[in-house]
Amino acid sequence: MEEKASEAKSPENDRSNDEKQSVIEQKLKNEFALRQTKEKEAQQLRKELGAQTKKLEQFEKEKQQLAAELLILKEEALKQKAEAEAYRNQLEARLNRMKQEKNDLQDLVKETELKVQEMKANAVKAAHEVEQWKQRHEKKGPGNTQELIALLLKSLLPESDKLYHELRQANPENASVLRAQIRKIFDLIDLLEQFRQETGQAQPKDLVQVSEPSFEPVPSEPEASRQSCVGTFYRRDHGGYVVMEDGKSFNVTESMVHQHGLEHEAEVQCSPGKQQNGMTLYEIELLLQGDDTYAPIRQFDGYVELGNYFTWYCVDINNAQNRYPLHRRDIEIQQPNDGDPCLFNVADEGRFARLSRLYRKTKQSAAEQEFKAYKPSLLRRQAEKPKPDPFLENCKIVIVGGLRKWFEGVVAETGATLIHDSGDAPERIHADLSKADALFFLLTATSHRATWSCVEIAKQKQIPHFVIQGSKSNLRMLLWENRELITRKQKI
Repeated sequence: MEEKASEAKSPENDRSNDEKQSVIEQKLKNEFALRQTKEKEAQQLRKELGAQTKKLEQFEKEKQQLAAELLILKEEALKQKAEAEAYRNQLEARLNRMKQEKNDLQDLVKETELKVQEMKANAVKAAHEVEQWKQRHEKKGPGNTQELIALLLKSLLPESDKLYHELRQANPENASVLRAQIRKIFDLIDLLEQFRQETGQAQPKDLVQVSEPSFEPVPSEPEASRQSCVGTFYRRDHGGYVVMEDGKSFNVTESMVHQHGLEHEAEVQCSPGKQQNGMTLYEIELLLQGDDTYAPIRQFDGYVELGNYFTWYCVDINNAQNRYPLHRRDIEIQQPNDGDPCLFNVADEGRFARLSRLYRKTKQSAAEQEFKAYKPSLLRRQAEKPKPDPFLENCKIVIVGGLRKWFEGVVAETGATLIHDSGDAPERIHADLSKADALFFLLTATSHRATWSCVEIAKQKQIPHFVIQGSKSNLRMLLWENRELITRKQKI
């Protein structure tokens, strides 16, 4: 029975096993299908991941490129800001200079108006005095007036002969003073003769030739063979001298220095002319102003003092310790009085003072005005300072206009290299100008073609350009004040 029971149970077990196996196979099929689906999804995700990674790398490259461009833009912005700041400083400095010049011109106008008023008052006073003299002479009668005029004319002739004899043998520095005295004598003779004509008196025949200043040297027209040339003026403690391009030189008096406003190392145009006595005179025209700061003299505002044993001294008004004996020539010619205000020069190694200008006590008010109007450029030499170290080394400075020798010394002090053109052929320096650090113009000696062609290159290459105001000191000031703008390329 047990065997029968086991036999009866085995078909049932087989059926259950088949069902289990079919269930398991179904599960395996499902799992396999699911696995294939998941693998497809994973493969798709890997593709998307690779695409996203490429996009991320591309974004990273674009980010780096944008960061580099941003850095370049920042540098350019800083450079433009620095240039704008430098240009603003330059404009402010120019504005300040213009304001200062305006104030100086206003002061000069006021002083000129005061001088005009004073001259008008003097003219009215002189006219009144002339009228009084006419009335007095009319009361005295024609006979006495004629005799008095004749005596005056006869007394003036020997004096003029004496001065003429001194003029022929005098030092060129004193010739101007003697000529001025002779000129005053003949002006007085002309006035006396004019007065005689107005009063209806005939002029004697023996005095007709008196008013002809035949002995006074009258410069003739320059000879055709003697062309004008350029020279350099050098200062002395009294006057100076001019050295021309051909090596010749001639002296310049102190009065001519003040008349033309010459300063040390000024460039002048010299036009020669022959006199009747065979001497050669030169007419001077200022081309480029120099700078008395570098002159071998010192200049002081002061006064004349009579010391012990009849010794004359010039004393600095600001420091009484600066007390120098007055040169004997100035004593003989100028004949100063004790306490007269003056402007005097002293050589660097000199022991004597030379009078540059002497103001009489009777004209003290006019002297004070002239003290204010006079520009004491030499006074800066009293507080002498050492020259600055070269501050434009490895820089190239281009100057258009004038002569090269005018600017070589000034540019050499800065340590820069000078590139110069007179303005006749500016295209020769265009290549050097494009590599230069600064451009300067002397407009008084530069053509419009040279100016505009060089300015266009300077603007294209962002090279700062300036205008020289006709003096070496102005060039020195421009180089020093704009040194940071000029050397900006070296810093970059």
